[in-house]
Amino acid sequence: MLKNYFKIALRNIIRHKVYSFINILGLSIGIACTILIMLWVEDELSYDRFHKNADSLYRIIHYKGNFQDKSAGTPAPLGPALKDELPEIASFMRIASPFPRIVVKYGDKKFYENRAIFADPEIFEMFTYPFLRGDPATALSEPSNIILTEDMTYKYFGNENPVGKTLTIEGKYEGIVSGVIKNIPHNSHIQFDFLLPFKNIITFQILGTNWGDFNFNTYVQLKSNTADDELNRKVTEVAKSHNCPQILYSNREFGLQPIREVHLDADTEPSGIEVMSELGNKTNVYVFSLIAFFILCIACINFMNLSTARSANRRMEVGMRKVFGVNQFQLMLQFLGESTIMALIAFLIAMSFIGLLLPAFNDLTGKQLTFSLYNYRFILSIFGITVLTGIIAGIYPAIYLSSFPSITLFKKWTLFPAGSQKGLSKQTRSSIFRKFLVVTQFSISIGLIIGTLVTYTQLQYVRNRNLGFDKNNILLVPIRENFGAKYDVIKTQLLQDPNILGVTAQEWLQIRGPRNTGGLAFDWEENAGNPHTKMISHTRVDYDFIPTLGIKMIKGRNFSRNYPSDAGEAFIVNEEAVKMMGMKSPVGKQFRLYGQMGKIVGVMQNAYFSSLHQRIEPLVYHVLTNTESAQLYGAMFVKINGLKISEGLSTVETVWKKENSSSPFEFQFLDAAVDQRYKSDQRTSKIFNDFAILAIFISCLGLFSLASYMAEQRTKEIGIRKVLGASVLELIALLSKEFTKWVIIANLIAWPVAYYLMNQWLQNFAYRIDLTIWPFLLAGLAALVIAFLTVSWQAIRAATANPVESLRYE
Repeated sequence: MLKNYFKIALRNIIRHKVYSFINILGLSIGIACTILIMLWVEDELSYDRFHKNADSLYRIIHYKGNFQDKSAGTPAPLGPALKDELPEIASFMRIASPFPRIVVKYGDKKFYENRAIFADPEIFEMFTYPFLRGDPATALSEPSNIILTEDMTYKYFGNENPVGKTLTIEGKYEGIVSGVIKNIPHNSHIQFDFLLPFKNIITFQILGTNWGDFNFNTYVQLKSNTADDELNRKVTEVAKSHNCPQILYSNREFGLQPIREVHLDADTEPSGIEVMSELGNKTNVYVFSLIAFFILCIACINFMNLSTARSANRRMEVGMRKVFGVNQFQLMLQFLGESTIMALIAFLIAMSFIGLLLPAFNDLTGKQLTFSLYNYRFILSIFGITVLTGIIAGIYPAIYLSSFPSITLFKKWTLFPAGSQKGLSKQTRSSIFRKFLVVTQFSISIGLIIGTLVTYTQLQYVRNRNLGFDKNNILLVPIRENFGAKYDVIKTQLLQDPNILGVTAQEWLQIRGPRNTGGLAFDWEENAGNPHTKMISHTRVDYDFIPTLGIKMIKGRNFSRNYPSDAGEAFIVNEEAVKMMGMKSPVGKQFRLYGQMGKIVGVMQNAYFSSLHQRIEPLVYHVLTNTESAQLYGAMFVKINGLKISEGLSTVETVWKKENSSSPFEFQFLDAAVDQRYKSDQRTSKIFNDFAILAIFISCLGLFSLASYMAEQRTKEIGIRKVLGASVLELIALLSKEFTKWVIIANLIAWPVAYYLMNQWLQNFAYRIDLTIWPFLLAGLAALVIAFLTVSWQAIRAATANPVESLRYE
């Protein structure tokens, strides 16, 4: 019997090739898209779960009030104090990544590297980073030690044993290789290739290590696996007892964050320059999980809708089987078997799609996802969904057709004899069910179109917004080795080229993030030394920085060499700083930053160097007099004639090689660096856009099939109308109006849901567009046009057919 059912199923699939192809293709695309998205979601949720101690590992963060304004920065003494004073703490470890990029040399090999960190030796006790060479107990015991990953070992030493060999860093530090570890897994939020002892931070005073210097990430391992509000309070009290100024004066608190939540916590600001994986976003995980669910729903709806609609054409077959003694259960089993076989064929095709699409999907997401048939749990879950889809698609027609008496099934024109309330009721339920499915899938598609329009518009707003500085045709060149000492000579040589319009430098490259300070570190005249809770970002700049970047002065003047006192006593603040300090007439007022006293000589327009995800920070500039202090953290800015980019770039490279030949030449354009801040958002938008298109395509497949079926069912009606004088346009309108009504209803459902979800997404940006009616109207219009074009082809075909053939057929 089962063999017979299988043969009949294949025979029906082959007999109705177009419908079978559309049905199977739609479901297979839906399954493939769902698998790809769920692979991405699974990867996002897997971060830091490979550590053996993951359940007891926590990162310390600080925040205001109810977890507002969160940041990962902590002071260096916090970890040791917690270990000594809190019995709940089993161990601690600190990480610092002060160098955005470093020059590493071995023999004639020299490269820029950007994944170097300092860490306490406890990193190998708390975290799981397996050693290939060396002893983890002693690998960071000496200040000169350095640990490499296996990729870096091969890059510099090939197949040689690197232990005991020396690498030169920034032309000054000699690091002796003491160990080699496996490459850091991609799903670790801490990423590095070079690991140096944390004690060097203190010995060489690379970063401030007082209680007010929040320059480090601190991790703790608890003796139990649970942190609570009471432990958070104890951590804050320890810092307070050591007079941590941010706790005393800025109303900050400390808290413990589970290590598994770090990657998806986009709301916590990183600590300065940090070697971390690209942060994820918990909201994106929810959104893409919903998209996967919606796409699968659309595909399943198509499958069920068409299976239900086409089943009515098999009434004669069902009637004959019932006459020959087949019972209702056997009929149900046949229908369920056929729909399940089609679903399983779609599943197998989806598996082949995965192999074809995964490389492109990895390029789109920036990941290295893999799909293994040995991932039984994942495969079985998708397989189960597929089988369930087949069962649901088959169960309605199975119960629906098998419940009619044989005599009713042999009626030629309709399943529902006149006066049969039972038949009429079933016909009505069938029609309502199909309409509900079509409205559901178009509601989802319209919602995805709205999401695509809103994300695109927001990202265009971010990219085109006036940032308050000129980012075009400006070259960023890192200050390395003896470059700082020769800066004045290099600047003079560059300005001799008429294609170079300006040269300047900055001690701390703001585009990487602000450098904030607070508490008693700065003060102003009207505050008169009172403790305050305010924070301000600060950096030193060359005299020509503000004009070279086209930043507008609002009040006062720029730094000038005509005023010798500017070198040590002048400050320029932005509008936000004036607002924060509550000054009415800031120019000429006293200002202190750390130990430097001086006056505010000017107020500049707000310049948005940080991401527009955050509010602009109060900012103060003072004069960069020693460019050597900008080494590692700063950069030279070179403004080039936009029509002579290659010539200007060639001049910069020539001067670099002449004056700083020991370091590789490297550069980046400022506009590219600005765009890099929104790389994750752009990727999210692209994923959203691509899957929205696929969702619409799957919906149209179903609509095309359903329109074809409905036109086929109304062949006689169309023929009679044509004989009575109906025009082609009237017949097209007749067949299209019902679908148009469904799409309008779908809009009414999709709009409020999409408004809520996109409004929530926009909350991630401090500066964002207003949600207007236009994305909703455009999405609705697009859905109507797509639906009309999809249906009209079948409508035109039916309307232009010869009515004689239609009536003869009937």
